[in-house]
Amino acid sequence: MSGNPHPPDPTLPPPPGEAYLRLINRISATILAGGDLDAILDRVVDVVREVLEVERVSIMLVNSLTGNLTIRAARGIPRELWSSISIAPGEGIAGRVAQDGMPLLSSDIAKTNLPAQGGDRYRDNSFASVPLMIQDRILGVLNINNRTEGGPLGEADLQLILALAALVSLAVENADLMSSAVTLREHFRDVLRELQHGVVCTDRQASVTLCNPVASRVLGIAPDQAIGRALQTVLPPALRALVHTMIQECRERKAHALRELDLPIPDRPGESLPVRVTLGTLRDAAGEVDAVVLVLEDLTLSREVAELRRLDELKSNFLAMVSHELRTPLTSIKGAVHLLTSGAFENAPAQRRDMYDLLQKNTERLISEINNILDVNQLEHRTLTIFPRPLDLSALLRRMGEALAPSFQEKEITIDFDLPDETPLTGDQERLSQVFRHLLDNALKFTPRSGNVRVWIESDGEGEATVHIRDSGVGIDEANRDKVFAKFFQLEHTLTRQAGGNGLGLYIAKGLVELHSGTIGFLPVVGQGAEVAVRLPLTPPDAQPPAAEPNEETK
Repeated sequence: MSGNPHPPDPTLPPPPGEAYLRLINRISATILAGGDLDAILDRVVDVVREVLEVERVSIMLVNSLTGNLTIRAARGIPRELWSSISIAPGEGIAGRVAQDGMPLLSSDIAKTNLPAQGGDRYRDNSFASVPLMIQDRILGVLNINNRTEGGPLGEADLQLILALAALVSLAVENADLMSSAVTLREHFRDVLRELQHGVVCTDRQASVTLCNPVASRVLGIAPDQAIGRALQTVLPPALRALVHTMIQECRERKAHALRELDLPIPDRPGESLPVRVTLGTLRDAAGEVDAVVLVLEDLTLSREVAELRRLDELKSNFLAMVSHELRTPLTSIKGAVHLLTSGAFENAPAQRRDMYDLLQKNTERLISEINNILDVNQLEHRTLTIFPRPLDLSALLRRMGEALAPSFQEKEITIDFDLPDETPLTGDQERLSQVFRHLLDNALKFTPRSGNVRVWIESDGEGEATVHIRDSGVGIDEANRDKVFAKFFQLEHTLTRQAGGNGLGLYIAKGLVELHSGTIGFLPVVGQGAEVAVRLPLTPPDAQPPAAEPNEETK
């Protein structure tokens, strides 16, 4: 066919015959044989050239970066020319086909107004150029030029080439999809590998299909040892029952489940890792659970950050409280000194004595606050030393009661002591007095007017004595029983704000008790109030009396 190129007649049926069937069968087999796209296209152009007996066959694909057509496979075009051929949409025959999406056929290219495909590099007599398309998307162009015996390409040939182009288009699309799938899978694996959370996935039978490095580290199992195993056999005992419960919860509620726990670290006995466990399910079209996704988040850093923020806030509050606690007695001292030096009470001995009492009281208060700060510093740096000596714990507690009696009477709080006549132990009398002063001050602070405080000692008969201090105050909820011994911690309560304080008393008391090899803690209370228990060994391990020298009778 000569003249201007034109699209084929769509009413013409595909050409029957042996050549058509042989070409389609061979191309189908070539594509199904698999391999990478370049290898498939290379085999395709060989088959097309052989069966159609043409001089030149080329498959040009759209470059995703430039949008131009470039050669991916060809016969009859020197390979060294491939990289230099780049056709823009609308340029030349192939460019027009790629732009319009319509095939072009010419039996005599010399009689058209189009340049030959190869320009001055090679010449064409006739050609067929058809688009490679999936739906309305242009993938490239299939070009066939010049019969070997010199005859023209006709309509029947074009119908055959269109069928061939459909197969090649499917091969290109499948290769693109496979490449995208591989890229996505590799990207997904890279993301999971770099993810700071542990991820474990299972299939419908609850066998592990994925376990990233973080998850394997948390679970204490190598990833390759986890894949293919039942999920419950991979999880450590501390997590097994919890995950089973969470899976049941997800099945019933069709929503993800969330828990937090301290997970024992496999290779570090006695240590644990705070972990947030999130479990979700993937469901099929019927709504059945198809897979389980388990996410393990290490909370160590977030807890440390939260603790640092809390400490920063508490320190800010502490500085404000300390400045108040120091400024108040200093202001009173300054005022009293001014009045005394001004001679205002020169002829008033009673008022002058009151001023001296005020000076003494505020000086002692100031010294106490400073000593607390110094004690905290020594406890933090483990430089505080105790000097154990034999003492009577019962007598020590009675003296503390007498010293604090005016403060209790002022608030109309009764304090009762139920103590043995004598409780001998070895300890630092000054430091133990400091412990019980803090504890009794705390009971006084949190007990409302007209309340009561009770103090008693229990002995277990095994070398330990426990001092109990029970008040009828606001009490301490379970969540705060351990927190109250932290530095700067103060309960948010009206009585706290009224009584002041710097949040160091219980921290110091705990540190001093532990220096005596004892323990301190708040006990659960039925009804109103709080109860603190201080357990002390009658003879601390680091204060054992020296062994007696052997005498003549024991030699």
